Amino acid sequence: MPEEDKRYSIGEFAKINGVTKHTLIHYDDIGLFTPAVTEENGYRYYINRQYSDFSSIAQLKEIGLPLKEIDHYLNSRSPQKLEEILQKREEQLEREMRRLADLKQSMEICRKRIKEALAADTDSVSIQFCETEYGYFSRNLYEDGETFGQVKAAFSSFCRKKELFEYRGWGTIIPVRYVDGKWLSISSHIYVHADPAYHPDAVVIRPQGHYLVTYHKGEPQKLYQSFLRVMHDAEKQQMTVGKFCFEEYVMGDFTTADAKEYRTKILVPVV
Repeated sequence: MPEEDKRYSIGEFAKINGVTKHTLIHYDDIGLFTPAVTEENGYRYYINRQYSDFSSIAQLKEIGLPLKEIDHYLNSRSPQKLEEILQKREEQLEREMRRLADLKQSMEICRKRIKEALAADTDSVSIQFCETEYGYFSRNLYEDGETFGQVKAAFSSFCRKKELFEYRGWGTIIPVRYVDGKWLSISSHIYVHADPAYHPDAVVIRPQGHYLVTYHKGEPQKLYQSFLRVMHDAEKQQMTVGKFCFEEYVMGDFTTADAKEYRTKILVPVV
């Protein structure tokens, strides 16, 4: 028997190529890679000449090509088709690398926000200079009788489709209004932070400038007390506040099961 026709059982061929028998059986079932010899007793064998085809399958699988596309290519292979496949996969990998870089950066920012929130004095107000922040806004809250939860669910779906990471930072924007001797804190939109390097259509969600900042500890239902603390601090210092303020939910139910440990960052622009 010529060397190229030497036979190997499924187990032998699998061991030599570093795969499982189940892999070879699956390839056979879908018609991608079938033993070259089937004897009358039903025993099936691979031969030496099949190593090349199996190596081609392994290499195409390594670059992430689906099995159906591998089968199609092997049945009509050419230099031009291989170049096209490699170019397509390179473009896909570039997109995935950008997504992973954005994910890594988002995780780092989330960790930094949590550490900052845990270390903050929740009874004090400070003035901070903040750089421009970019991201996306939801539709207007409570339109057409929708609840906050309904708008948030729709916005979260939008974020997933855009491959945005909400734990990078999300919150609500609040038009600053003083009515009948009272400051009102009714949110108009939800927003999420995004890096324009990865999301070039992101818009400015919070402009650069000085902000009075405090952290609220506890349930969101009591946020108004912390909001008032900031507004009264602005009044005492005779500062003029901007048209919008911001509430950022740094630690919520995603972070802790204890609502008393929630942290919300309140930012009020001052001039």
